[in-house]
Amino acid sequence: MKILIAPWGNPSRWKKIKYFYKDGEPKESESSLKLVKEKEEPDKTIIVVLDTLCDDFIPQFKNPSYKDLKNSSENLIINFCKNNFNFEPDKVIVSYGFGEFNNTKFIGNAIDFYYNTFKELAFYFTNLLQQINKKIEVIFDATHGINWTTILTYRALREILEILAYVYDVDLKVLNSDPFVENITSLNINVIENVKILPRIMVYNDE
Repeated sequence: MKILIAPWGNPSRWKKIKYFYKDGEPKESESSLKLVKEKEEPDKTIIVVLDTLCDDFIPQFKNPSYKDLKNSSENLIINFCKNNFNFEPDKVIVSYGFGEFNNTKFIGNAIDFYYNTFKELAFYFTNLLQQINKKIEVIFDATHGINWTTILTYRALREILEILAYVYDVDLKVLNSDPFVENITSLNINVIENVKILPRIMVYNDE
C-alpha cells in the first residue's frame, strides 16, 4: 500500500510553475502534488489543511455552524484538485487552526492541530489495515505546508508509522521542492528523507 500525504496552505493563492521530479519531464502546475502523484502512483492521497481556510467563505453564510465552516474548507480543496488536477483526494483532513483573519477569529493553539491530525490519520490507517498486506510506503510532500502544520503533521504521521512498524514493513519518503523566489521559472522536488521506519511507541508527560 502506497500513501501520499501532503499538508497544504491555501491553494487558491498559488501560481503555476514547472516542477521537476526523478529526472523526468517537467510538469507545469500550481502544486508539486500533481507530478508526485503521477510519478509515484500512490493507492491513496491525503491532504491536510486548516479549518481557517473557511475565512473567505464566511460572507456566504448566515449563522454558520462549525460543520459548515469545516465543509467549506474541505470543498475548497476538493474543487481545487478536481479543477486543476482532474482527481479528488481520497481524504481531506481539516484540522484546527488559530489566528485572526479578515472575517473570523479562531482561538486555540498548535497542539490542538496535532491531536486532531493524529486522531484522523490513526483512524484512516486503521480503516485501511484490511487492505494492507505486509508493506506500507508513505510519501510525505512537505512543499506546501505552513511551517508548524508541516512539523506537526510529520510528527503525528511518524508516530503512527512507528506503531504500525511492529506489524508491517514501513518506508517513509519525505519530499520538498526548492523554495519559490521571484523570477524563478522551475523548481526541483527533492528527496530530503528516505528511511525504513523502526517500531517504537512514544510516551509523553504533558501538563
